[in-house]
Amino acid sequence: MGFPGCDALSDDSLRIKFGDFEVQPMDNDKVIVYLDDLVFVDGVLVEGSSGLPSVPSNNNNHSIPLPSTTTTLEDQPTDQEQQLQESQQSSPTEELRATVALCNQTIADLVDKKLLKFEKAQRGIFKKRSVSHHRERDDVIRVLNRLSEESRQVVKIHHDMAGQLKIKQRDQTILKKAVTSFGKEVKANSAARRVMKDDLASKTVQCRELENQLKETNSRWNDRLAAKEQECQRHKKKEMDMTHLLREKSQSLDIVTSELSNAKTKMTSLLEDNQQLKIEMSSLQMTDDKTETILDSLRFKDKLQAEKSVLESGLRFWRKN
Repeated sequence: MGFPGCDALSDDSLRIKFGDFEVQPMDNDKVIVYLDDLVFVDGVLVEGSSGLPSVPSNNNNHSIPLPSTTTTLEDQPTDQEQQLQESQQSSPTEELRATVALCNQTIADLVDKKLLKFEKAQRGIFKKRSVSHHRERDDVIRVLNRLSEESRQVVKIHHDMAGQLKIKQRDQTILKKAVTSFGKEVKANSAARRVMKDDLASKTVQCRELENQLKETNSRWNDRLAAKEQECQRHKKKEMDMTHLLREKSQSLDIVTSELSNAKTKMTSLLEDNQQLKIEMSSLQMTDDKTETILDSLRFKDKLQAEKSVLESGLRFWRKN
């Protein structure tokens, strides 16, 4: 519960004790309070619990709320939801005042009834009776003493609850400020979220347009790629044809090269023969020159011989004359 003087008797039953008060939640979300032999359900005294009539009270104002220990992690609200729920709940001052008033009324009723019995005992109603009545008087005195002690404990509990109330009010003020700032932050976040949604919508439209453009570009590139592949196939076929032609040309070139080699060999042989012929022709030219020289000398000799003959004939003719 968070109040001083509260002791949990059992974690399973969740029976809480305020001094001599014992509180236990029921399955139907009601709260049952045990005080000695008295039983209160949601602040109402149950008939027949101690032979006393029920204490008139308002169930809505006198209920004692207790936290449940069986709450799972899935049922626990988030911090933001819990702050909003706590801010929307009624002030704990009314519930605390109702609880204190209920305790005070209950103790006052008990004290009044016990004092009534004690006054009757003092007036001598029980004087002429047996010793058991005197024992009952002593029991009444002990009950009064115990109730006095319980009253002091209840006063202490009230004091502690008042301090807790101040802390709760301070926490509530802090919570209200936090909720206010949180509300402002939520509004700012909502505005930012709306802006982000609009931005996201525009970005989505842009992404769709880009996606369509990408699809069109991809289609065009696929067509170009198919055309390039066909062109590559044609070039490959042409290359294969050229390779085959080159092989044929290479074979022809080998044949031509072989023929050229043979022709070169023949030409070399012819050049050698030509050179030999040149040498022979040079030799023949020299022989011809020599022959011409000899002929010239012979012709010169014949000319000289003719002139000599003419001179000799002229000389003989002169001598004769």
